[in-house]
Amino acid sequence: MVLKQQKVLGKLKKGSFISKLLKNKLENVSGLMGGNELTAEEKELYKEYFYKNIAHQEYTDEALLMTDNAVKAEKTGLLKCPCCFFISDMKLPVKNVSWKQEGIDYAEKCGGEVHVSDKGHMMYAFIPDEMADTFKKFLSSNQI
Repeated sequence: MVLKQQKVLGKLKKGSFISKLLKNKLENVSGLMGGNELTAEEKELYKEYFYKNIAHQEYTDEALLMTDNAVKAEKTGLLKCPCCFFISDMKLPVKNVSWKQEGIDYAEKCGGEVHVSDKGHMMYAFIPDEMADTFKKFLSSNQI
């Protein structure tokens, strides 16, 4: 599936017919283009980087290696230090996996502090001040 996606993404390069046809859906996948979190100049930069990166091999590799990397990460064991997790409510296209629940389960095994957000995968773009305040409080309360 990812390899097919890579072919499609290669056709979405800036200026292509498909990118023009799907412009609003593609560029605003994060939701940032429709909000006021970014200035007009930042939105232009965002579009440039979006089209520059979408067809790169690294983008596809990340998706292809996600499961293998998760297995490797699991084998390294649990964190043994104070930890604070922001976990998104991101929905995965895999029915038997809950991104949110997997994150919560791991954080609890580590004895970590858990914060669940309904702001999606790119929550840092929508609630940066909330996240920064949470992490500052966590660091302070753990004397870090």
